[in-house]
Amino acid sequence: RDDEPLEIVCECTPNVNRERGYLKKYYIKGRLFSDTELRLLCDGVLFSKGIEEKQANGIIRKLQKLSSKYFGKTFEMIRYTDVVKRTNNEMLFRMLKVIGAAIKKKRKVSFLYKKNKKSKGKRTTVSPYYLVISAGHYYLLCNYDGKDDIARYRLDRIEGVQLLKDEVIKRLESLPGVPYPFRLREYMEEHPRMSFEKPVDVTLSVEEHMLDAVEEEFRLVGEPMILDGKYMVRIRSSKSSICNWIINVTEYIRIEYVSDLSVIDLLCTRARHILEQYDTTAKILLCPGSGLK
Repeated sequence: RDDEPLEIVCECTPNVNRERGYLKKYYIKGRLFSDTELRLLCDGVLFSKGIEEKQANGIIRKLQKLSSKYFGKTFEMIRYTDVVKRTNNEMLFRMLKVIGAAIKKKRKVSFLYKKNKKSKGKRTTVSPYYLVISAGHYYLLCNYDGKDDIARYRLDRIEGVQLLKDEVIKRLESLPGVPYPFRLREYMEEHPRMSFEKPVDVTLSVEEHMLDAVEEEFRLVGEPMILDGKYMVRIRSSKSSICNWIINVTEYIRIEYVSDLSVIDLLCTRARHILEQYDTTAKILLCPGSGLK
């Protein structure tokens, strides 16, 4: 049974090699994980873009050893149709170990960082604070030497990480550009996909059928209010994230208030670019001799 508790059982059997005496056998009754829990763990590995394919397969094989003989049959109707673009960094787990040790010991780390698949060749030194997961990738939240705020680096783009035993980190609460106390959950919600932009506050007028989508995409500040049959929702996020999302659902959502008017400017600029792009394309496609009907 999946819910059977774990317990150590002692079983006594006569010792056939002696006239008197017994042999004691100990075994664990019950299971550490149910098949459903193991399935969820396997899925978590399969869906993680931050784990290299060879490592992912190895982890799943180990998890399957904890299952019953019926494990595969129970979930044989599940099909995986998503193609996960995985990292090719085979040193990921080693980096997690080194950076985790540096955070625990409050020591700095240095590494080479790749952009557009190319390394600058110059080592970056940072004070590490947190290892987080966002959009399927591991990120290091840290402070870059010489700066006063938080920097973010994707782990699968890091190479040659080293723990600097003699260099103590700069304390997080000492950074002028970081609010105190620092709340990690709020920070993650305000910087979706580890955006570098400062968060802005926006109040949206939302139709009821879009309310769940807004709550899933953004961090809500306070409870939604109903006004004239629509929901007034206050969100906090980065400017680009707000514009990229709203431009796809603009017929259902309207910005009523914004703490930074450049959000509106960016939204209008992108809308104009779309109109110009497809107005020009339409003229080309309708031009005689284009070969298209």
